[in-house]
Amino acid sequence: LETLRAWRRRRAGLDEVPAFVVFGDRTLRALAAGAPENRDALAAVSGIGPAKLERYGAELLELLAGGRPEAPPH
Repeated sequence: LETLRAWRRRRAGLDEVPAFVVFGDRTLRALAAGAPENRDALAAVSGIGPAKLERYGAELLELLAGGRPEAPPH
């Protein structure tokens, strides 16, 4: 969960938005508990709609798989 929170802070800084705009705490807890392994599983998590799936999906899957996502393009 702390890894997801750190990623959210970093991503929010890059996007210049508050952290809760990226994902709320409930969504982070669901991600940590469910550890989705593909886009369909990510899409089933409450708080991840089509726009967030498109924007953050690849980064999240890499992070949840144990990797460190590359910095997104600006």
